[in-house]
Amino acid sequence: MFCSFSSVCWSRQVPFKAQFDFNKNMVYGEALVSGSDDPVFFELRKLEHGGYAATVNIKKWDSGFFDISTFLDFTAEPLKQKNFSGDQFKWRLESRYTLLNNIPFEDMKASGTYDKGVLAFDRAALGGIVLSGKIHMFESWTSNMKVQFANLDLRTVLPFLGFQNVDVEGTLGGILQLTERFSNLRVKGELHSFNGKIQELGYSSMNLNIDGTYPEIYVVDSQISQTDGFAFGLEGKINLKEPERFAEQIRSFVRKPLVQKKGKRLEWTLKKYQGDRQDGVTEFKYLKRRGEERMGGDSDMLGVERRMEF
Repeated sequence: MFCSFSSVCWSRQVPFKAQFDFNKNMVYGEALVSGSDDPVFFELRKLEHGGYAATVNIKKWDSGFFDISTFLDFTAEPLKQKNFSGDQFKWRLESRYTLLNNIPFEDMKASGTYDKGVLAFDRAALGGIVLSGKIHMFESWTSNMKVQFANLDLRTVLPFLGFQNVDVEGTLGGILQLTERFSNLRVKGELHSFNGKIQELGYSSMNLNIDGTYPEIYVVDSQISQTDGFAFGLEGKINLKEPERFAEQIRSFVRKPLVQKKGKRLEWTLKKYQGDRQDGVTEFKYLKRRGEERMGGDSDMLGVERRMEF
Protein backbone atom coordinates (compact mmCIF):
# COMPACT_ATOMS: atom_id res chain seq x y z
CA MET A 1 0.00 0.00 0.00
CA PHE A 2 1.42 3.38 -0.98
CA CYS A 3 0.51 6.56 0.84
CA SER A 4 1.96 9.65 2.42
CA PHE A 5 1.39 11.49 5.66
CA SER A 6 1.97 14.95 7.01
CA SER A 7 3.35 14.90 10.54
CA VAL A 8 1.87 17.39 12.99
CA CYS A 9 5.16 17.69 14.90
CA TRP A 10 7.50 18.17 11.96
CA SER A 11 5.11 19.67 9.39
CA ARG A 12 6.71 17.87 6.46
CA GLN A 13 5.61 15.05 4.18
CA VAL A 14 7.36 11.69 4.26
CA PRO A 15 6.39 9.20 1.52
CA PHE A 16 6.25 5.58 2.66
CA LYS A 17 4.83 2.19 1.76
CA ALA A 18 3.50 -0.17 4.39
CA GLN A 19 1.49 -3.28 5.14
CA PHE A 20 -1.11 -3.46 7.90
CA ASP A 21 -1.85 -6.50 10.07
CA PHE A 22 -5.11 -5.65 11.84
CA ASN A 23 -5.17 -8.94 13.77
CA LYS A 24 -1.87 -8.09 15.47
CA ASN A 25 -2.42 -4.31 15.54
CA MET A 26 0.81 -3.93 13.57
CA VAL A 27 2.11 -1.96 10.61
CA TYR A 28 5.50 -2.38 8.95
CA GLY A 29 7.16 -0.98 5.88
CA GLU A 30 9.72 1.52 4.65
CA ALA A 31 9.98 5.31 4.33
CA LEU A 32 12.09 7.69 2.27
CA VAL A 33 13.75 10.22 4.57
CA SER A 34 15.63 13.33 3.52
CA GLY A 35 19.37 12.79 3.97
CA SER A 36 19.28 9.05 3.23
CA ASP A 37 19.68 7.32 -0.14
CA ASP A 38 18.36 4.04 1.30
CA PRO A 39 14.86 3.64 2.75
CA VAL A 40 14.37 3.52 6.50
CA PHE A 41 12.64 0.29 7.55
CA PHE A 42 10.16 0.41 10.43
CA GLU A 43 7.68 -1.67 12.39
CA LEU A 44 4.97 -0.22 14.64
CA ARG A 45 2.66 -2.14 16.96
CA LYS A 46 0.10 -1.25 19.60
CA LEU A 47 0.76 -2.35 23.18
CA GLU A 48 -1.91 -4.15 25.20
CA HIS A 49 -1.67 -1.79 28.20
CA GLY A 50 -1.76 1.33 26.02
CA GLY A 51 0.87 3.04 23.97
CA TYR A 52 3.02 1.89 21.06
CA ALA A 53 6.32 0.16 20.35
CA ALA A 54 8.41 0.64 17.23
CA THR A 55 11.64 -0.58 15.68
CA VAL A 56 13.57 1.44 13.08
CA ASN A 57 16.46 0.25 10.92
CA ILE A 58 18.58 3.11 9.52
CA LYS A 59 21.24 2.03 7.04
CA LYS A 60 22.82 5.46 6.58
CA TRP A 61 21.32 8.86 7.28
CA ASP A 62 23.01 12.26 7.04
CA SER A 63 21.66 14.14 10.06
CA GLY A 64 23.35 17.40 9.07
CA PHE A 65 25.97 16.94 11.79
CA PHE A 66 27.17 13.37 11.12
CA ASP A 67 26.18 10.16 9.34
CA ILE A 68 24.14 7.67 11.39
CA SER A 69 23.65 3.94 10.93
CA THR A 70 21.72 2.16 13.69
CA PHE A 71 18.87 -0.08 14.81
CA LEU A 72 16.40 1.58 17.21
CA ASP A 73 13.86 0.25 19.72
CA PHE A 74 11.28 2.85 20.76
CA THR A 75 8.30 2.73 23.14
CA ALA A 76 5.73 5.41 23.95
CA GLU A 77 3.30 4.98 26.84
CA PRO A 78 0.61 7.13 28.49
CA LEU A 79 2.02 9.92 30.63
CA LYS A 80 -0.90 10.68 32.96
CA GLN A 81 -4.18 9.46 31.53
CA LYS A 82 -5.07 5.81 30.93
CA ASN A 83 -5.74 6.33 27.22
CA PHE A 84 -2.72 7.07 25.06
CA SER A 85 -2.53 10.59 23.63
CA GLY A 86 -0.24 11.75 20.87
CA ASP A 87 0.11 15.12 22.63
CA GLN A 88 1.49 13.73 25.89
CA PHE A 89 3.43 10.53 26.56
CA LYS A 90 6.58 9.15 28.14
CA TRP A 91 9.11 7.48 25.89
CA ARG A 92 12.16 5.23 25.93
CA LEU A 93 14.74 4.72 23.18
CA GLU A 94 17.57 2.21 22.83
CA SER A 95 20.01 1.74 19.96
CA ARG A 96 22.02 -1.22 18.70
CA TYR A 97 24.80 -1.66 16.12
CA THR A 98 25.38 2.10 15.99
CA LEU A 99 27.87 3.76 13.62
CA LEU A 100 28.47 7.52 13.74
CA ASN A 101 30.53 8.69 10.75
CA ASN A 102 31.29 4.99 10.20
CA ILE A 103 32.82 4.69 13.70
CA PRO A 104 31.32 2.06 16.07
CA PHE A 105 29.71 3.54 19.19
CA GLU A 106 28.35 1.95 22.33
CA ASP A 107 24.61 1.35 22.55
CA MET A 108 22.51 4.34 23.54
CA LYS A 109 19.80 4.39 26.20
CA ALA A 110 17.50 7.40 26.50
CA SER A 111 14.23 8.26 28.22
CA GLY A 112 12.01 11.26 28.71
CA THR A 113 8.62 12.78 27.97
CA TYR A 114 6.81 14.47 25.12
CA ASP A 115 4.31 17.22 25.92
CA LYS A 116 2.63 19.20 23.15
CA GLY A 117 5.67 19.77 20.96
CA VAL A 118 8.32 19.72 23.70
CA LEU A 119 10.60 16.67 23.65
CA ALA A 120 12.29 16.35 27.06
CA PHE A 121 15.35 14.18 27.67
CA ASP A 122 15.59 13.05 31.29
CA ARG A 123 18.80 11.25 30.40
CA ALA A 124 20.41 9.95 27.23
CA ALA A 125 23.65 7.98 27.60
CA LEU A 126 25.92 7.03 24.71
CA GLY A 127 29.25 5.62 25.85
CA GLY A 128 30.88 8.31 27.98
CA ILE A 129 28.43 11.00 26.77
CA VAL A 130 25.32 12.01 28.74
CA LEU A 131 22.65 14.38 27.38
CA SER A 132 19.75 16.10 29.12
CA GLY A 133 17.42 18.96 28.30
CA LYS A 134 14.61 19.86 25.91
CA ILE A 135 13.92 20.32 22.22
CA HIS A 136 11.00 22.55 21.15
CA MET A 137 9.72 21.06 17.91
CA PHE A 138 7.04 23.66 17.16
CA GLU A 139 9.58 26.48 17.49
CA SER A 140 11.69 25.52 14.47
CA TRP A 141 13.51 22.81 16.43
CA THR A 142 14.90 25.02 19.19
CA SER A 143 17.30 23.27 21.55
CA ASN A 144 18.23 23.71 25.20
CA MET A 145 20.45 20.70 25.83
CA LYS A 146 23.36 19.96 28.15
CA VAL A 147 26.06 17.50 27.08
CA GLN A 148 28.46 16.05 29.66
CA PHE A 149 31.34 13.71 28.88
CA ALA A 150 34.53 12.36 30.44
CA ASN A 151 37.56 10.29 29.47
CA LEU A 152 36.77 10.25 25.75
CA ASP A 153 39.66 9.10 23.59
CA LEU A 154 40.73 11.91 21.25
CA ARG A 155 41.70 9.29 18.65
CA THR A 156 37.97 8.47 18.47
CA VAL A 157 36.50 11.97 18.96
CA LEU A 158 38.31 13.75 16.12
CA PRO A 159 37.51 11.16 13.40
CA PHE A 160 33.90 11.24 14.64
CA LEU A 161 33.88 15.01 13.96
CA GLY A 162 35.31 14.37 10.50
CA PHE A 163 38.96 15.18 11.24
CA GLN A 164 40.80 12.26 9.65
CA ASN A 165 44.53 11.41 9.69
CA VAL A 166 45.30 13.73 12.62
CA ASP A 167 48.09 12.67 14.98
CA VAL A 168 46.45 12.98 18.43
CA GLU A 169 46.69 11.46 21.90
CA GLY A 170 44.99 12.09 25.23
CA THR A 171 41.53 12.14 26.78
CA LEU A 172 38.73 14.69 26.60
CA GLY A 173 36.06 15.74 29.10
CA GLY A 174 33.79 18.70 29.67
CA ILE A 175 30.32 20.23 29.61
CA LEU A 176 28.62 21.85 26.61
CA GLN A 177 25.37 23.79 26.36
CA LEU A 178 23.50 23.55 23.04
CA THR A 179 20.95 26.32 22.47
CA GLU A 180 19.06 28.15 19.70
CA ARG A 181 17.66 26.56 16.53
CA PHE A 182 19.27 23.48 14.99
CA SER A 183 19.91 25.53 11.84
CA ASN A 184 21.78 28.10 13.94
CA LEU A 185 22.99 25.95 16.84
CA ARG A 186 25.00 27.74 19.52
CA VAL A 187 27.68 25.72 21.31
CA LYS A 188 29.12 27.01 24.60
CA GLY A 189 31.05 25.29 27.36
CA GLU A 190 34.31 23.98 28.77
CA LEU A 191 36.64 21.26 27.51
CA HIS A 192 39.49 19.61 29.41
CA SER A 193 42.23 17.35 28.07
CA PHE A 194 45.28 15.84 29.76
CA ASN A 195 48.58 14.23 28.77
CA GLY A 196 48.05 14.46 25.05
CA LYS A 197 49.14 15.99 21.80
CA ILE A 198 47.62 17.43 18.65
CA GLN A 199 50.01 17.20 15.72
CA GLU A 200 53.34 18.65 16.94
CA LEU A 201 51.79 20.31 20.01
CA GLY A 202 52.31 18.21 23.14
CA TYR A 203 50.66 19.23 26.42
CA SER A 204 50.22 18.05 30.00
CA SER A 205 46.89 19.86 30.38
CA MET A 206 44.59 21.93 28.20
CA ASN A 207 41.54 23.86 29.44
CA LEU A 208 39.39 25.40 26.71
CA ASN A 209 36.43 27.77 26.96
CA ILE A 210 34.47 27.63 23.72
CA ASP A 211 31.58 29.64 22.31
CA GLY A 212 30.21 29.89 18.80
CA THR A 213 27.54 29.04 16.28
CA TYR A 214 28.00 25.74 14.48
CA PRO A 215 30.20 25.20 12.52
CA GLU A 216 32.44 28.11 13.67
CA ILE A 217 33.59 27.58 17.26
CA TYR A 218 35.75 30.17 19.05
CA VAL A 219 38.29 29.29 21.74
CA VAL A 220 38.57 32.16 24.23
CA ASP A 221 40.23 32.81 27.60
CA SER A 222 41.79 29.34 27.59
CA GLN A 223 45.03 27.83 28.84
CA ILE A 224 47.49 25.15 27.81
CA SER A 225 50.47 23.74 29.71
CA GLN A 226 52.98 22.20 27.33
CA THR A 227 55.01 19.12 28.15
CA ASP A 228 58.15 21.28 28.39
CA GLY A 229 56.55 23.21 31.23
CA PHE A 230 55.61 26.43 29.48
CA ALA A 231 52.05 27.64 30.16
CA PHE A 232 50.20 29.98 27.80
CA GLY A 233 46.84 31.55 27.23
CA LEU A 234 45.15 30.27 24.07
CA GLU A 235 42.76 31.85 21.55
CA GLY A 236 41.58 30.78 18.12
CA LYS A 237 38.78 29.51 15.90
CA ILE A 238 37.82 26.09 14.54
CA ASN A 239 35.50 25.54 11.58
CA LEU A 240 34.00 22.07 11.96
CA LYS A 241 32.93 22.12 8.32
CA GLU A 242 36.58 22.32 7.20
CA PRO A 243 38.16 19.16 8.65
CA GLU A 244 40.81 19.09 5.92
CA ARG A 245 42.22 22.34 7.37
CA PHE A 246 42.36 21.13 10.97
CA ALA A 247 46.17 21.22 11.31
CA GLU A 248 46.29 24.67 9.71
CA GLN A 249 43.57 25.95 12.05
CA ILE A 250 45.42 24.65 15.12
CA ARG A 251 48.66 26.33 14.00
CA SER A 252 46.81 29.63 13.63
CA PHE A 253 45.88 29.68 17.34
CA VAL A 254 47.38 32.59 19.28
CA ARG A 255 49.41 31.68 22.37
CA LYS A 256 49.89 34.44 24.95
CA PRO A 257 51.67 34.65 28.32
CA LEU A 258 49.37 34.38 31.33
CA VAL A 259 49.01 37.90 32.77
CA GLN A 260 47.73 38.96 36.20
CA LYS A 261 46.68 42.54 36.85
CA LYS A 262 46.96 43.90 40.40
CA GLY A 263 46.10 47.58 40.51
CA LYS A 264 48.76 49.36 38.45
CA ARG A 265 50.97 46.28 38.28
CA LEU A 266 50.98 43.65 35.56
CA GLU A 267 52.65 40.33 36.29
CA TRP A 268 53.23 37.27 34.12
CA THR A 269 55.33 34.16 34.65
CA LEU A 270 56.84 31.57 32.33
CA LYS A 271 58.10 28.29 33.74
CA LYS A 272 60.21 25.69 32.00
CA TYR A 273 60.84 22.32 33.59
CA GLN A 274 64.05 20.36 33.08
CA GLY A 275 63.81 16.64 32.39
CA ASP A 276 60.87 14.25 32.27
CA ARG A 277 60.53 14.17 36.04
CA GLN A 278 60.17 17.95 36.22
CA ASP A 279 62.71 17.96 39.09
CA GLY A 280 64.25 21.27 38.01
CA VAL A 281 62.58 24.47 36.92
CA THR A 282 63.66 27.80 35.48
CA GLU A 283 61.14 30.51 36.23
CA PHE A 284 60.99 33.90 34.50
CA LYS A 285 58.78 36.49 36.18
CA TYR A 286 58.01 39.73 34.37
CA LEU A 287 56.59 42.74 36.20
CA LYS A 288 55.41 46.06 34.84
CA ARG A 289 54.34 48.92 37.09
CA ARG A 290 52.62 52.02 35.72
CA GLY A 291 53.52 55.22 37.59
CA GLU A 292 51.55 58.40 38.21
CA GLU A 293 51.22 61.15 35.65
CA ARG A 294 53.99 63.71 36.29
CA MET A 295 55.39 66.71 34.46
CA GLY A 296 57.96 64.54 32.79
CA GLY A 297 55.36 62.03 31.61
CA ASP A 298 54.65 58.49 32.81
CA SER A 299 57.25 56.74 34.92
CA ASP A 300 56.62 53.10 34.05
CA MET A 301 58.95 50.39 35.36
CA LEU A 302 59.64 46.96 33.85
CA GLY A 303 61.44 44.27 35.82
CA VAL A 304 62.52 40.69 35.05
CA GLU A 305 63.22 38.11 37.73
CA ARG A 306 64.85 34.75 37.00
CA ARG A 307 64.89 31.89 39.48
CA MET A 308 66.30 28.39 39.11
CA GLU A 309 65.36 25.48 41.37
CA PHE A 310 66.79 21.96 41.58
